[in-house]
Amino acid sequence: MFEEENLNNLNESFNELNKIREESLTISREIVQLSSKCIRSIHRNNFEIALNYIESASEKLIKLKQISKKVSEISYAGYVLDAEREYVEAVLFYKFEVLKYIHLVIFKELGTL
Repeated sequence: MFEEENLNNLNESFNELNKIREESLTISREIVQLSSKCIRSIHRNNFEIALNYIESASEKLIKLKQISKKVSEISYAGYVLDAEREYVEAVLFYKFEVLKYIHLVIFKELGTL
């Protein structure tokens, strides 16, 4: 009886861990996809669309952090770190390109270009 109860507890723990892992993997993929779409939009000078992708990815990243807090191994899993890295790249590229674009517009308006 005791062993069966322990096995059931272990099984429940593994099922919960697997559920968290699968959910975090799905969200990580979505973040990578949104970040990639953001960068493509920036290359096309679609800054508003790019910002929408960043906002969506940001919401998913917050959710991913909340989920992965439950299991520290997931917090440091490669796919989570990859998603974070892609998100940061998209945000930095967006900020760089938008600032560059704003400066070009200002310089053109001032007649300094």
